[in-house]
Amino acid sequence: FAGHPNNGTIIATGQSFRNIHRELETANLTPHVDKVVGEHGSVIGYPRDGKVVHMVTREPARYLKELFLQYTNHNGTLIEDKDCVFAVQSGGSGLSVAELMYNVDDLIVRYSLPLRTIINGSTVEAVHAELEDGHGSGKVKGINFCLGNDWTDTAYVGDGPNDIGGLRKATVPACPSNAKPEVIEVVNIKNGIRASKPEGEGTLQIV
Repeated sequence: FAGHPNNGTIIATGQSFRNIHRELETANLTPHVDKVVGEHGSVIGYPRDGKVVHMVTREPARYLKELFLQYTNHNGTLIEDKDCVFAVQSGGSGLSVAELMYNVDDLIVRYSLPLRTIINGSTVEAVHAELEDGHGSGKVKGINFCLGNDWTDTAYVGDGPNDIGGLRKATVPACPSNAKPEVIEVVNIKNGIRASKPEGEGTLQIV
């Protein structure tokens, strides 16, 4: 989450655009959120009216179709054909994450797409190279767009490495109790807030 008290903007961020909306609805937060930044900054959504803005060109349908066919059998599990990026999880074939990344990179080269792959645990994510450097730059660019490049008096809540960019730019960085060590370090250095609760409960506690 990112918030700007001066103009009242509240932004929800995450890697999966659809999952963010689902989480907001579950927590009854949709009426309170102005914008959603998803898919590493490549999609901006407006929950109240359903409007969606794509910051980059979407991949061609034939590419996503081949991706779906290749990774819904023995090679891995296609987590989501997302709005602008996708994630593939290492499946039961014995493929390592590195091998899976190699295969996805091959598809990217074959279709000459402006994507790059990053590893997130057992998942390989393909993201837009012009937005994302693998350390959360895409998310920061998406928030920049929403805030009009004005981070003055903003608060940012995050728990993973791809939140570090936003935490460093925010006036008040914050994190749940179970955030990654490198995130907690950034929050502590900037005298931010660390919740006493983990994950979503910690985020709601801070908000």
